[in-house]
Amino acid sequence: MKRILICLTVLFLCPYLLFAGKDDDMFDKANELTYEGQMKTARKLLEGEAVPGTDAGVVSRPSADEGWDGTAMFLGMIWGALGTGYFIYGKKTARAGFLICGIGLVLIPMFVSSALYNAIIGIALSAIPFKVEI
Repeated sequence: MKRILICLTVLFLCPYLLFAGKDDDMFDKANELTYEGQMKTARKLLEGEAVPGTDAGVVSRPSADEGWDGTAMFLGMIWGALGTGYFIYGKKTARAGFLICGIGLVLIPMFVSSALYNAIIGIALSAIPFKVEI
């Protein structure tokens, strides 16, 4: 059982380690969010050096739904709660099917952003422990 958990942990953590963003980009964005970075951007705008919406440090205002899908977020909350219950139940009763599907249900929203695929995978992982004995 410990080997399965170690393999799953390595399987899900390796992509984070391999595809992590560059630190320089993160520091540049953090610098833009500081007071000094905001003042520098404001000075550029007042002097006419920068145009809003370009790469001059000013980002255009996002629309109401840009980057946020309420349905996928709600499904992620449901799958996370159900997955936590499956994980706890699988751990207490030593049933690997519930344990593995619980981990999968918790991790779905991190990797799947489409509401349709999120729902399909979530329903499938919710039904697997009842249909397949592991």
